[in-house]
Amino acid sequence: MTLDEIVPALDDTQRADILANLDQILQWELQQVRRLDNVEVHQATADLLQSLIDTLTPEPESDGSWIEVKTINGKKYEYKRWREGGKLRSQYMGKVQD
Repeated sequence: MTLDEIVPALDDTQRADILANLDQILQWELQQVRRLDNVEVHQATADLLQSLIDTLTPEPESDGSWIEVKTINGKKYEYKRWREGGKLRSQYMGKVQD
């Protein structure tokens, strides 16, 4: 499977867990770069991790919202998500057409 196939199938919890783990690894790699310990390898790894984080992070719409796809009982549904007053809000958009 490619990343383009995996990312849309992730639910919010899976996406958050992956992003948290990737961020921890990225911080370690950047720490190694600062320590000048095999800089080229760690910088390349940090760049790759940042690319993965960017891919997994939903693109915001002009109003600051983003669209997420959730799989429920094998069917995919779209939700518009945004933050309001520090809370994550969502609006059901409909079933994803195959």
